[in-house]
Amino acid sequence: IIATGDLRRVDETCGDIAFDVMLDHNELVSPMVYCVDVLRYPISYFSYRAVREGKEVYSMEEEQLRRAESLGYLELAIEYKQQSLRSLSAGDYRLAVDGAYNAAELCAKGLLLLKLEDMPGSHGGIIKKFGEVWTKTDLLPKEMGRGLNKGFELRNQAGYERHASIGENEAKEILALAEQFISALSAELGV
Repeated sequence: IIATGDLRRVDETCGDIAFDVMLDHNELVSPMVYCVDVLRYPISYFSYRAVREGKEVYSMEEEQLRRAESLGYLELAIEYKQQSLRSLSAGDYRLAVDGAYNAAELCAKGLLLLKLEDMPGSHGGIIKKFGEVWTKTDLLPKEMGRGLNKGFELRNQAGYERHASIGENEAKEILALAEQFISALSAELGV
């Protein structure tokens, strides 16, 4: 079962239904619940085969599915931003930059998903497509595209360059960028 939202609740509901089926029809049914992400990024050979060869019993419209996945990116971005704020408060500026950039990029992916069928597979591809689709067309301010690019550079410095100067100012700058992206995706989703 490919689902969105609270997967534990979906799993519990499916488990209850499977138990009823077993009692009523003497057939064991073992539901396996996966996040919608498995459609794009299979997590195992089983999920790959199930998506490719399985029988579809119910499906969502593509637009509804992409919207649900974008909402999932937004929820995860908010979580990363909160983690980044805690890192900032603790003086862990490198972690704050990393978390804040991840929040911004997740929102960029969510925004792209609302406009594109195929998602870029790399960080650079996401930044480039975001610029083409959202800022070059003036749907969002160009500063957001430039900020995403700079955020990626700072995130790489924070994660891979021991001598890079990553301090409170850099962390606050990327946190502000994350907030801008969260606001933009929230507005597009109407939440």
